[in-house]
Formats: sequence, structure tokens, C-alpha cells
Amino acid sequence: MLMDYKGKIIFGGYEVTSMNDDELKQQFPRVDYFIKGYAETALN
Repeated sequence: MLMDYKGKIIFGGYEVTSMNDDELKQQFPRVDYFIKGYAETALN
């Protein structure tokens, strides 16, 4: 179950880039890090 997950949650990509910081925190309160822009590049 996702509620038992203890790791970090990272979101990135177009959807994250198109929202402001307040919207992101409100929509996804359990996310630890947001990567705006090309997330794939940042995680390589």
C-alpha cells in the first residue's frame, strides 16, 4: 500500500512545469521533490 512507502517521491516533466509551486504542493502533498523542465535529464 502506498501509505506504507518510506522512500522519497519525485515528480517531474511537463505537468510539473505547467503548475506553480502552490498548486503543486496542494495537488501532491506527499511529493518530496518536484523537477521542472526535462526531469529525465536531471536524473541521469
